Amino acid sequence: MVSKPFKSIRKNSEYLELKNKGQKIWASSWMLISYMSIVDDVSIIGISISRKIGNAVIRNKIKRWIRAEVHKFLVANPDIRLKMTFFIKPMGVGFYRR
Repeated sequence: MVSKPFKSIRKNSEYLELKNKGQKIWASSWMLISYMSIVDDVSIIGISISRKIGNAVIRNKIKRWIRAEVHKFLVANPDIRLKMTFFIKPMGVGFYRR
């Protein structure tokens, strides 16, 4: 099994720090990425997804998809160290089932 090239954000204060001080990119109409460069050994990511989005199965699929894409990006770019969060915005009914 391959180890993750990133750690997870655990504290609410870290989410708030990124939300307030990090650079922001709207990756799509439903996903905000907030990030900043760090000097740690490994990147740190967090995923914030509202309970208004589908059921637990849908939310977990979205989180797994994000983790897989971040993993691919960090493996392809091993010299990049980022602290980033993904904020998923609630959309219309059935939007995430596609």
